[in-house]
Amino acid sequence: MSYQRKVVEKPQTDHPLVTLFGHHKQFNSYTNDSGWILKELHELHNDGNFGLLQVKSVLESVREQNFSDYKPEIAKKKKQEPVKNARLALLTFLKKHIDKAKMDCIRVGNEILRVTEPIKPNDSTKAMLTELRNQEVRELIRSADPKDRTRMIRENLAYIQAVVESPDELISPEHLHEIRREYAFKQEPELRNYENDTIEIYQATRRRAGEINGTSVKMLLDEKLDDVITPEEHFAVFMPDTPMEQELANRRVHAFEQEQARMASEKLFDDLHPGVNLGTRRAAGFTEPKEKLPTLKRRV
Repeated sequence: MSYQRKVVEKPQTDHPLVTLFGHHKQFNSYTNDSGWILKELHELHNDGNFGLLQVKSVLESVREQNFSDYKPEIAKKKKQEPVKNARLALLTFLKKHIDKAKMDCIRVGNEILRVTEPIKPNDSTKAMLTELRNQEVRELIRSADPKDRTRMIRENLAYIQAVVESPDELISPEHLHEIRREYAFKQEPELRNYENDTIEIYQATRRRAGEINGTSVKMLLDEKLDDVITPEEHFAVFMPDTPMEQELANRRVHAFEQEQARMASEKLFDDLHPGVNLGTRRAAGFTEPKEKLPTLKRRV
């Protein structure tokens, strides 16, 4: 393939996203972005700006309304409902861009592996001969010491293709994957640059989406409103990329669900036993939380 990153000059003026919402101090990486990255993120900036304007409008509307006639818990719900709708709409915009960038990475990865994809002849005779040849190659590999198999296969396309179609595992899938990538990069060096640039766009997209999301949270905090997005809703957009990130996300979701269940149980107890003092509540098994839930860090 033929690939070369385009040279793009950096705009002389900032995007409205930054000029309108930069005072919230969340766009820390914007000034370091190259002209090429800013061009790739332009649509994300447009959608992010539109989504934040919606959040801003909803917050202004909530601020102007009078909730004094409602009980505190009812007033809180009435404030949270439109705010949550605006936050979810913003997250929908962000998810669209993150998912596209992630799928582009997967697509490029598949293009790299396609270089060593086994050829499947349409002619039945050629297909049979190809399979017989692959069987012979696989027998040679099976007869070799396992520690020598990687050396035998590396840089030999016929051997790589035979192993790819092997019914049994001749070398570990991880080693085979790396061998296929190395071979592709030697045949088409541009593929490495193409993949690196695609990954860089994904990382920049996710980082900027995190900054846009963080800006919306900061806007809520400035209005003394709690964030209304649950950890599960957050991670549906900013999906973990590594097993460690997945484990941390699972813990955050579990802790939130436990806290919600505790609060629901206490509310039910209070509704069934109005006026019960703290000592009685503790005797019934309800305790005040000893520490706050861990705060959800913004993904960048």
